[in-house]
Amino acid sequence: ALKLEGIVRNLERSRIPSIYIATIDCGNDTRIIMDIHKRVKMFDIGDRLSITISTSIPQYKKSKDFLARGYVYSKKVVNNIKKLLISLWGFLVIIETKKDVIYNMFNYMDEVYLHIRNLGRTL
Repeated sequence: ALKLEGIVRNLERSRIPSIYIATIDCGNDTRIIMDIHKRVKMFDIGDRLSITISTSIPQYKKSKDFLARGYVYSKKVVNNIKKLLISLWGFLVIIETKKDVIYNMFNYMDEVYLHIRNLGRTL
């Protein structure tokens, strides 16, 4: 499983109604850009998040954590940035990294679970 911690740096409205695009800075040349519906958005700019992407269902707190199932549908390298693209039944999650270990953890069409826990505000 891939386990990251990150800070929500940006949260903007998508052109699609009720959808936000979040940018999460995970440090170490890694960030996550993801679509999230306003009804399940459980974080704001400045919040610190624990993020797990795994091939089995992780432990989670119902009605507190975000958990979704999807598939890795693309892997590509653009300007030395490795990108894993995950579709959560239409909602896009992009992991951008310079780390081979993260890029190589998952393969095309792997079924994955995205788990997000809000750890609170940063100072």
